[in-house]
Amino acid sequence: MASVASSTTSGIRPQELPSVVTTESSALRVLMVAEESTCARLRQVFSGLRQRPVACAETGQWSEAWRALGRGSFDLVLADLALGRGGPLEVLHRLQAVAPQVPVVAMLSRATEEDSAQLLQAGAQDYVVLDDLQADGLARTIRNALDRQHYLSRLRELSYSDALTGLYNRRGFEVLADAQLRLVRRTRKPALLLYVDLDGLKAINDDHGHAVGDRALLGTAEALRVALRRSDLVARLGGDEFVALVFEADACSAEVVKARMRAALSAAAVARELPCPLEVSIGIAPIDPNGDLTLGELLTRADRELYRAKRRVP
Repeated sequence: MASVASSTTSGIRPQELPSVVTTESSALRVLMVAEESTCARLRQVFSGLRQRPVACAETGQWSEAWRALGRGSFDLVLADLALGRGGPLEVLHRLQAVAPQVPVVAMLSRATEEDSAQLLQAGAQDYVVLDDLQADGLARTIRNALDRQHYLSRLRELSYSDALTGLYNRRGFEVLADAQLRLVRRTRKPALLLYVDLDGLKAINDDHGHAVGDRALLGTAEALRVALRRSDLVARLGGDEFVALVFEADACSAEVVKARMRAALSAAAVARELPCPLEVSIGIAPIDPNGDLTLGELLTRADRELYRAKRRVP
């Protein structure tokens, strides 16, 4: 099978999409996951389209697809979900966890009403039937998938984001963390759940005003972004409480994470011109990939550790 590569290096010539898909001039970056014969058919279909270039990467192995999604930025995944382990629905769930912002168009050899309904309910934006594949039909499908994903992404931004910091809010964290916990257990890689409390927020508000308190919250959010990786999940639960899901990290990594947090907080306090240092208390709950604790139970554990950390502060 072809390894994942851009169309310019794999010999696939950039093709065209009709203007009904989008008015943007940049190439549409498509990851195709299918057998070589199917990819060849799709390249032939793409060659009949016009007006927007398509930059394709293709592979017949989901192991390569996951690596490509982790490394690159794609506008669309066009995939034969039956190739993945665990079946189409399992692959879709993992796609939602790994690249929730990328719309997925499923490729089916045949489509029953039940199969297509299940795929759409599980998160696919649309599907195409390979036996009926035509240029115009594929163009409409891609356009609809991109439009729906844009609309859903905007809704998520409005309903899942904290208005002050731009981090996920409690609702957004709970939805995404549930999906990420499933991924932790499938990949059997450890993780950490951090419960972070901004110390002294009430005193900052009382002594310096709520505008300064907001700057302290913004500084804390900024420090979390800097100290953690882009792949980690960070949220503000409300008030002075933050939470983070840190992937591929075990209990031995906790002190390293805390040290990075302290350094980032010091820098944020200076950058935000705060009249006092930024200090936090942190409770950490290690996540056993072989365990079965729910997100709620893990949050309770991390909150308990946070309380203990506060009691240890002189």
